Amino acid sequence: MVDELERHAGQSLKSLRPALDFLTSYRWRVVAASFALVFTASVTLVVGQGLRLIIDQGFQAGSPNLLNGNIGVLSCIIVVPAASTYVRYYSVSWIGERVVIESAGFPIRES
Repeated sequence: MVDELERHAGQSLKSLRPALDFLTSYRWRVVAASFALVFTASVTLVVGQGLRLIIDQGFQAGSPNLLNGNIGVLSCIIVVPAASTYVRYYSVSWIGERVVIESAGFPIRES
């Protein structure tokens, strides 16, 4: 089954062109979803650094105030990817709904 899904070097992606034509009218939504994806991935990498900060400065220094502050920073770091994931999911769902409606030939009513 995997062999059927692989694209050979000689195959063309021209069949995707009609789908891309539908996306051109939603260019800024696609950009927003792409930015949210990259931003979420970047912030997810920062979570490891937040844990390192808690261990290095909070536990080893033995300061409860410093530990509490670092845990607060890590909590903020964790909230940011959640919000960004919401933006990405909403944008992709919105684009998908619009493209399906357009491809079915129904006019889109702006509400």
